[in-house]
Amino acid sequence: MTVSPLAAERRPTSSEPPGDHADPAPDAGRAVLLVHDLHEYFLQFFSAGDSPVVELTGNCVRLVEACRRSGVPVAFTAQPSDMPPGGPELLTDFWDAGTPAEHGPGAPDTVFARWRYSAFFRSELPGFFERRQRDQLIVCGVHTHVGCMVTAIDALAHGIQPFFVADAVTDFTLGHHHLALDYVAGQSAKVLSTEAVLRSLALPVS
Repeated sequence: MTVSPLAAERRPTSSEPPGDHADPAPDAGRAVLLVHDLHEYFLQFFSAGDSPVVELTGNCVRLVEACRRSGVPVAFTAQPSDMPPGGPELLTDFWDAGTPAEHGPGAPDTVFARWRYSAFFRSELPGFFERRQRDQLIVCGVHTHVGCMVTAIDALAHGIQPFFVADAVTDFTLGHHHLALDYVAGQSAKVLSTEAVLRSLALPVS
């Protein structure tokens, strides 16, 4: 699949995600933050310095930095750069080969190779939760209706409660973005804003 440059387009503000006020809520003693595919290979298609990528990266950075300070484990995904075309890897039939995560997370964070849309597929992510005795997943990154949404759905199959950060995920179009937010809110994940996540975790919101 060839991705064309994406026009600047506003995404929902922190006051707009569905269900931002109700239980359940992330718990700092149970949650893991997953930054999904936030690297230059995918960000390059957006208009640099404009919406939605500015809000996306800014809110992801806020979440990562606050979680690091407070002991909430942070994990990253990256599509491997050595996926062979066709055969069992399949994603290269739709996307070009991936690239390493240029937004290097640094210790003590962990990067998981993402072989399918779900970050749980053929990865050590389930074991990451088990070893840390964590059972909540907070998802941010790209793309809302692709890997982010599928990972949130798959979390349920692994007994993990997912949370979706509406203003820290983005997509090719506003329509795709809303489709995913509506779907996960109804079927799998609690949809929250960055501020709501930080408040729930008792972390600084600024």
